[in-house]
Amino acid sequence: MEDGNFKISVAMCTHNAERLVEAQLESILNQTRPPDEVVICDDVSTDRTIEIIRRIGQNNPALRLVQNPEKLGVRRNFENAVSQTTGDIIFLSNDDDVWFKDKIAIVTAAYAENSEATMVASDAELIDESSRPLGFTLNGRREKSWVHAGMGADHFLKSIWVNGCVISFRSVLKPLILPFAETWVFDRWIAALAYALGEVKMLDRPLMYYRRHGGNYRADPDLDSGLWGQVRMSWKWSSLAGYEVRCRRWEEMYERLMNFERQGFASAGSERFLNLRDLCKRYSQFEMERARLKSMGRGRRALGAMRPLLRGDYHQYAYGVKSFIQDVIIP
Repeated sequence: MEDGNFKISVAMCTHNAERLVEAQLESILNQTRPPDEVVICDDVSTDRTIEIIRRIGQNNPALRLVQNPEKLGVRRNFENAVSQTTGDIIFLSNDDDVWFKDKIAIVTAAYAENSEATMVASDAELIDESSRPLGFTLNGRREKSWVHAGMGADHFLKSIWVNGCVISFRSVLKPLILPFAETWVFDRWIAALAYALGEVKMLDRPLMYYRRHGGNYRADPDLDSGLWGQVRMSWKWSSLAGYEVRCRRWEEMYERLMNFERQGFASAGSERFLNLRDLCKRYSQFEMERARLKSMGRGRRALGAMRPLLRGDYHQYAYGVKSFIQDVIIP
């Protein structure tokens, strides 16, 4: 158990958030355990966002504003914000949510209680653009795809879906996660690599309001898509280009883990680290096999796909019969 005397950083990204950013900043700065620094990277806002941040910052020395000279996009902007933090524990923050007053205190207590925890996530209550409750939480919608105790490396690579706004992580992760991989959603990238170096802990209680509206930077299959949306997504990712992207995704993580190992970090020899590294290699090989099948006619493709199906590869490295059908039927 640690003493809990951590330096706390918040890495926040903003872009044209004049309507909502003030409420989010106030909820962060007025925590029962205030952060030691709030690094805000603004991605070329053209509204009053900068003006609002500067006004709030006049009375809050913990706030540090960084204005990007050119638009970076969400992934690279968060990468920039994380790289400029100096704390022991780093919280990610959107520009349009609202934190509960004790979020930082509860999360830092979880780190103090478990020195092996490299990442701590919480639940969140969903609200709409006008702050009206939507009647459910992230955990309530995630079911098997969310963080829970006893997960193995395969869950982090195949099934995990985690929102960056609810996660925090130790700064020891920075050399491994930065720069963020281009083929990964950055919050899933952080979660998987946090698993490689230690324990990922889930606090099964809401610690913030998570806002869903038309301006969210990405669609969320658990929150936004009905059956038809999921069918369209399956069709999109069943193309040859989709398989090639997934191949690169596993290769990028494998190479990052190998580089970390070559640099001699002690944690690179742990069982979970080695399991994640080896699984990335096997996932990549399976996606290459699926890509080869896609170049065949449907008859040969069905015969070729039967072998990995019978070996259990579709269940271990994809989504079972559903993925088998996608490979055989979708052009």
